[in-house]
Amino acid sequence: MKNLIFVLSLVFGFTFSLTFAQFSDSEQSPYASAIAQLANRNIVKGYPDGTFKPQQAITRAEMLKIILLAANVEVLSGQETCFSDVPKEERYVDIVCSAKAMGIVKGYDDGTFKPNQTVTFVEGLKMAIEGFKVQTRDVKSDFWYARYLDFVHQNGIFSQYAYYPEQKLTREMMAHLAIKLLEGLSGSWSYTRNVESLGCGKSQPSMPPSAVMVNGVERHFITSVGRSYSSSKPAKLVFAFHGRTSDNASLGYYGIEGASDGNVITIYPAGLPEEGPQRNRRDPGDKVSNLRDYQLFDEIKKLISEQYCIDPGEVYVVGHSLGGWFTSMLGCARAEAIRGVGIVAGSPMRFPTCLAPTPAIIFHNPSDNLASFAGGEQIRNQYLKQNQCGADTIVYENNYGMECVKYTSCLPTSPVVFCKYSEGNHMWPSGAEQLMRKFWSEQ
Repeated sequence: MKNLIFVLSLVFGFTFSLTFAQFSDSEQSPYASAIAQLANRNIVKGYPDGTFKPQQAITRAEMLKIILLAANVEVLSGQETCFSDVPKEERYVDIVCSAKAMGIVKGYDDGTFKPNQTVTFVEGLKMAIEGFKVQTRDVKSDFWYARYLDFVHQNGIFSQYAYYPEQKLTREMMAHLAIKLLEGLSGSWSYTRNVESLGCGKSQPSMPPSAVMVNGVERHFITSVGRSYSSSKPAKLVFAFHGRTSDNASLGYYGIEGASDGNVITIYPAGLPEEGPQRNRRDPGDKVSNLRDYQLFDEIKKLISEQYCIDPGEVYVVGHSLGGWFTSMLGCARAEAIRGVGIVAGSPMRFPTCLAPTPAIIFHNPSDNLASFAGGEQIRNQYLKQNQCGADTIVYENNYGMECVKYTSCLPTSPVVFCKYSEGNHMWPSGAEQLMRKFWSEQ
């Protein structure tokens, strides 16, 4: 059979004229530029109604077409069938059979290809990366897809923390992946993730920011800049949420800043009402998928990213009591933006739909007289479900008299630790902040 050849010079010599409004529904896509580039090359054509359907899951046949055409692979014409469910009359028979000849796809044990079946996130990564003949490095993991997650994460294509492996790859995500792989073919892959926010290289504000507007309401917070902060070295960003009867000015007892290496920015957001003993993080009637202070988190993170040099992949959230409850919810609702959570003495409620796994370390006192221990176990169980953990555990060693176990058979880099402590009923236990730092540094 005739060899398939990459005509890479055509790829590199092509000039894209971007027209983001190629399709009526693509302009608002975060990957509008990539969609436009593929459309300009006649790699994607959209639907008869003028739409692209960017958030629709991509099928296996559609995926192969984009891979082969984007990489300028010579597609063999006049192919006979190569899978039992890809007849020679089918419009994509040449695409599928060329991909099979290249070893990009192998099909299923029953001799089928399932061309109209949608593609999962990790399946799509494997197909695209191997289709572009990109070499990935070895990764120590029990998961076959770990090397592909490592590749897209370290080369700044997708965050390996922001998606479930089994979630569907969308058409807009595939457009982005194809363009990034094309760009990388002109040089070597660095495996050096660009972790700089917009604030990197800027002068530090003379006064740390303390307010943002959220839905017409001025919301307040305290910004504490670590002793080792530098605008040339991306810092960790940590949010610390207080309980119902405390306030953000009294969160020094968390000890979060002292447990850091100094290159950290810590944010202490105030709940509402700011005066009085009944502060909260939601408005009456809020759905769990859209609690009021989710947007507060979004707005503060955006502001700090613009004014300070942070690593967007190193955002952590901690909380105690009501703040622990909110942290547990936020770690699910904003999982794609949060690298890890630390939850102390939280109480559960029905969780929103989680969009990605989130490493979690959870502390609860069996004798807690305000938030039941059963509630802490419910939060633990929610994170075990979110991170797809099995029952395997090991002792999580510590020097603080806590009884901690680590669940080890979870999704890659997404373990869960659950600690029982006996100090102070509902209070923050000594050493919790040190264990949080230890846990996060291990991921």
